[in-house]
Amino acid sequence: MLKDFFKRFFAIALLVVASASVSAQNTMSVNQYRRSSYDKQVKYNPYSINHRSQAPKGYGIFFAEYNPHTWCYDDDLTSTTTNGYHGISIGFTYFMPFGSPWGIDAGAKLQYLFRKENEGVKNTFEMLALTAPVSLAYDWALSDSFVLHPYAGLYGRYAFSAKTEIEAGDRRYTEDWLKSDHPMGGMNRLMTGWQVGASCRVSEVFSFGAAYWMDFGKVTDYNKIRGFNIMLGATF
Repeated sequence: MLKDFFKRFFAIALLVVASASVSAQNTMSVNQYRRSSYDKQVKYNPYSINHRSQAPKGYGIFFAEYNPHTWCYDDDLTSTTTNGYHGISIGFTYFMPFGSPWGIDAGAKLQYLFRKENEGVKNTFEMLALTAPVSLAYDWALSDSFVLHPYAGLYGRYAFSAKTEIEAGDRRYTEDWLKSDHPMGGMNRLMTGWQVGASCRVSEVFSFGAAYWMDFGKVTDYNKIRGFNIMLGATF
């Protein structure tokens, strides 16, 4: 009887020791737990001194824009604004980071600006230009899939053509705004101005945004232009 008792006792003791050994291997020590918690804080806490944020990378956007704008007339005697001018642009821009999350936006777009009026006399204005904007931008990642991109900067615009076609009954003639003998004094081919706006980038796939812009000087002896850009684009 006593011999059988000791055999059972030693068997149970061996099982308990083996179980405790396996449990010890699978149980995290206090030091291991503290180290794991610290690693998680360093990895996910952006305010940790050891946190390494991923710097924004350069990217580009192919876009299309709608450009409603206004012509402001001023001849020292009267000052009026004329609305109803529209525009369509296609182009690209590229963001070049120089210090997280700041960078430079630079690009170019081909613009078709126009206005049509038909009140007894059919009057159609058309202008084709190339615009090159350069802006200081801030690439602000609000989440993994949503980035807010405010910017402000300058642009240069070069007009290839600008004309008005007037049709009244059987009479039809064209006014070339780029000629010096135009009633408005002729249009300046090269203009500069400023812009401010913001875009939103979603999942690094597409982008949308809006901006306000204005020429620095008068595009003719009497006219100044200002307007908006409403943009939709795809990233690359």
